[in-house]
Amino acid sequence: MRRRLTLSKRLLNPKTGVLVITIDEHEVHHLGMLLEQIFSECNRQMATIVINRKGVAQSRLLRSEEYALFTFMAEAYLPAAPDDLLSPEREGARFTKPRWEWLLRGGGGGGGGTNSRRQDRHLLFFPIFIDPEKKRMAHGAN
Repeated sequence: MRRRLTLSKRLLNPKTGVLVITIDEHEVHHLGMLLEQIFSECNRQMATIVINRKGVAQSRLLRSEEYALFTFMAEAYLPAAPDDLLSPEREGARFTKPRWEWLLRGGGGGGGGTNSRRQDRHLLFFPIFIDPEKKRMAHGAN
């Protein structure tokens, strides 16, 4: 990895270059340390990427994500684009309504359901209340 990263640094635009590497959990820490050594003057950030919402078997646990490590040269940046998953997206975008379905718990309930209803999980049900006028999470419970 070290040789490839050293070569990558030489190939990147020294002002606005951005290096993006995706990697699984086995080498993410080693890669992070190498990036810190080789690109010490750069801004670095890690993001997770969901690759399989149901999870992939990895030894004893299921994993559902990989990691993307971003290395930004001095003048490289991304404009901020916050997404609270509740606010409607702009017209012309793929979604025009809040994506409520992403807030539901997934997974099978034996009968083909999602196990996301209160009666399916009465001891593990924690509802989220939304104020439809303010389009925000509401305080209090019904």
